Amino acid sequence: MKLTSSQRYILFIALLTVAVGVVTNVATAQMPEWIQPHLWLSWPILGVLVVLFIIVSVRQPHEEAPSPVRPSEPLRIKLEIPERPKEKPKPPIPQPPAPYLAHPYPMQANFTGRTRERCELTEWFTSGECPMFAYVAIGGMGKSALTWAWLQRDLLRLPLLGVAEEARAQPAASVPEVSQPEGVLWWSFYERESTFQKFLDQALTYVSGGRIDPRAIPSIRERMQALYHLLCQRRFLLVLDGVERILRAYARMDAAYRGDEFEKDERGDFRSCTDPNAGTFLRWLASGAMKSKALLTSRLFPRELNGLAGCRRVNLTAFDLGDAVIFFHAQGVKGTRGRDPSCLQTLRLPAAGAALALGPDRAGQADARRHPGGEAIPRAARAQGQGAAPHPGSGLQRAGREEARASEPHLCLPQPDDL
Repeated sequence: MKLTSSQRYILFIALLTVAVGVVTNVATAQMPEWIQPHLWLSWPILGVLVVLFIIVSVRQPHEEAPSPVRPSEPLRIKLEIPERPKEKPKPPIPQPPAPYLAHPYPMQANFTGRTRERCELTEWFTSGECPMFAYVAIGGMGKSALTWAWLQRDLLRLPLLGVAEEARAQPAASVPEVSQPEGVLWWSFYERESTFQKFLDQALTYVSGGRIDPRAIPSIRERMQALYHLLCQRRFLLVLDGVERILRAYARMDAAYRGDEFEKDERGDFRSCTDPNAGTFLRWLASGAMKSKALLTSRLFPRELNGLAGCRRVNLTAFDLGDAVIFFHAQGVKGTRGRDPSCLQTLRLPAAGAALALGPDRAGQADARRHPGGEAIPRAARAQGQGAAPHPGSGLQRAGREEARASEPHLCLPQPDDL
């Protein structure tokens, strides 16, 4: 038991009193006779000293005894916890069967045609054996526009903005009701911070209906396995747009401005995924054990998919000549329908395309002037003289980005083996 300062002073005074009393009793027996009559003064003096000690002890600061804590009373301690910075609210992920369009595609005006390709996608999704379909083409051919149009118009049966007026009457390639998926996820690797790991986390949340929290699975490999097992058990559609952005050829800060020029190597490593987990997951998606299906668009065909029977690769080419005529009409280029095809064919573009071998989404830069006879003369033909047929070697140099020059060779597109 620890004594307080007041208790120590009182104890000291008591011991001092006892000591004085003993000393007095002993001393009185040996004191001279002349002092004995004055001994009665010692007790008042002792009393005065005791009072002084008490006054001094009271006036001095002393510790306060802690109040005893009763067992029935909880110990109340006030803790100051610093406030955490507020996190930005994340957009909610919808629940299937509602589609999750993580990065909506901004459709440009006057989307035209591609009926043959849309029917091809519908046939693959409804009855195709391959779980993966890959559209491969150079930039600007309209891979993303075609895929988005098919998804919105034919699969989800939603109104599609930007369709040319003449193209609205074209036959649709709608997916039958019995073949509708349980959910659709559109993910574009063209967007900022749309990495493979973020795709994995959000896809796992969406496909599981929010029942699985990716943060509770520390291993990326285990998240991949969890997502793959769900895709095997249920029928979903994954649309991965711009897959070249996760390949080594475009793994640079200036990937958006690189175009279609990149360094190649004999082994084809420039087509490999920068993240080995992404390459592994693509191979899993191309296996034949899934109920779900995956649709890819890319400028380059991923090396990890080479030779896999579960991936159906299609090299997207120029759109049909009839669609080209409709597109030029939608762009305000006038001319008789009977004469437009011959005018377009003079450009000698690859396939039966128009001045836009790269599809309708970048073709708005085409220019034309009216010939005195009423025929639309594209700028490539006009370079060698108004109304004169162009030289067989002339054409567009860069898919809608640079004007054609008569002195330059015809448009040279990368061969399928290069992609």
